[in-house]
Amino acid sequence: MTLLFFPPEILKLIAGELSDIDLCNLCLVCHIFNSVVRDDQVVWRAKLLSIYDEPSSKVPGEPYDWKGAYQLRQKTILRGVPRMEFGTGNLSEEAEALEVIWDILHDARGCKSETKEITGKNFKILNSLKRPDRTLGLLEGRGNNYALVAAVNVLMTPLLQLPEEKDLYNLHTMVYSTPAVSFDGYPQFQVIEALAKYFIYHIHKDSGSSMLYQKRLMQPHEYPSWWEGKLSDYMGPRHKIPSKWYGAYAYAQRNIRPQLHDLSDGPLVDMTLYMTSHNEFQGSGCDIQTFTITHGKISSTKLDPTLRYNGVWKHIEFQKSYHSHQWTYEGVMLPGNNMILGHWRRPGTLNSPENFRGNNGPFVLWSVPEGSTIAGRDDRLGFSR
Repeated sequence: MTLLFFPPEILKLIAGELSDIDLCNLCLVCHIFNSVVRDDQVVWRAKLLSIYDEPSSKVPGEPYDWKGAYQLRQKTILRGVPRMEFGTGNLSEEAEALEVIWDILHDARGCKSETKEITGKNFKILNSLKRPDRTLGLLEGRGNNYALVAAVNVLMTPLLQLPEEKDLYNLHTMVYSTPAVSFDGYPQFQVIEALAKYFIYHIHKDSGSSMLYQKRLMQPHEYPSWWEGKLSDYMGPRHKIPSKWYGAYAYAQRNIRPQLHDLSDGPLVDMTLYMTSHNEFQGSGCDIQTFTITHGKISSTKLDPTLRYNGVWKHIEFQKSYHSHQWTYEGVMLPGNNMILGHWRRPGTLNSPENFRGNNGPFVLWSVPEGSTIAGRDDRLGFSR
């Protein structure tokens, strides 16, 4: 019996297992094969789900264009994300690539593990784009694409290349002075991206930075990583926050620029938080000293009109209190509730000249597995006084 006499259902099953090239060749064999495969959504659904996680953009009860989604994704992935320069490149092609990558990222099913290995289908696809010739970290947005480029890069933080030290100087204006959430409640995606790159450099295990001497104490599963489930799992009015966090902060004397030198007290932040109501939290922790967290609040940021799926970016603020002094922290909790990026300052000094004298700076917090703690680990080696 030849394939021509196989029932269409069997042909569809076979077609769904073929590579893209073999599937094209099958369609060229004859009219029968072409008609079975060309517009059959069963075949294209099997093809998409063999490579990607289940799409979140499907609407229950309505048809979904599996073929269109698969072909558009494959075209983008195989082509790669081009590095665009001002005045060159195809803007419509760039916008299309960004939308596809954003959908793949939004559908990526995260899973926290001891090793932080990338196991999800979509994360493996995205990981293939981090090479220097295709990396999302090099993509520069223009016009209405700025927010989307920055949002993609922020959520790709664990996959971004290690920034070079010389690149950090271009980020300092935003890192030290521009809020992560605007005064009218919108996420400042370019600021958030700058903060993410800044701390990638200082925390990355392969970085030459010595600002945070305690970073060498972290285990592989304690570095910033992915969320659990899909980003759509975090949408809704109820706010949640993981209980265990590590973090870091920095400050600088901005009046000595361009010889700007970033400073830190060295220890990592080791912090535990807990919700006290649907949008409030408290906590405690330790870095150079023990501290308490009070007046913690979480709220949804306003929707950016250029960005889909952005209802999971959260505005977060809290008071960090030591025995003799306090600091105000404010920033954005990223979709997935696994990282917070923002700025700290003395209470009541927003837009004050005091903020130019080392009394403010950037901070990052990232969730770590329950039971993690820096306490008790030997932090004497490598401590530069």
